[in-house]
Amino acid sequence: QANNAHWAGLLTALVGLAAGGGLVWIVRVVGAAALHREAMGFGDVTLMAMIGAFVGWQAALVIFFLAPFAGLVIGLLQWVAHGEHEIPYGPFLCLAALLVVIDWPPIWQRVVPYFDMGGLLPAILMVCMALMGGLLFAYRLASDYVLSDR
Repeated sequence: QANNAHWAGLLTALVGLAAGGGLVWIVRVVGAAALHREAMGFGDVTLMAMIGAFVGWQAALVIFFLAPFAGLVIGLLQWVAHGEHEIPYGPFLCLAALLVVIDWPPIWQRVVPYFDMGGLLPAILMVCMALMGGLLFAYRLASDYVLSDR
């Protein structure tokens, strides 16, 4: 019985590793294709894979979608104060992971309906990735147009 718990723990960690790292890797590939430059570093992929191995696949998805909110606030402040257009994403992944680890039960109560969608959840994630690629492509075209007018 105890031996089965070890195998279950290993399997949970491997699925979390694949989900966390895989999600960021897909964003990295789609973003790079749409922007024609690196959109996310490989360090973010490995960081999210490690986080996913530690917390599991459901928490890793929640962390990935919580991280941009902190990044948005800090990114806007950096842009206004210093004109910085690029920010590292890793610190915001770590901040979201800390929040999820500390406050998981109430967070889980809020997100469990999304995970109850079953097979629809991966389809929704794929549609989101396609929409993100289209939005980044449109952003690149608009940026190229604005810069060509100068």
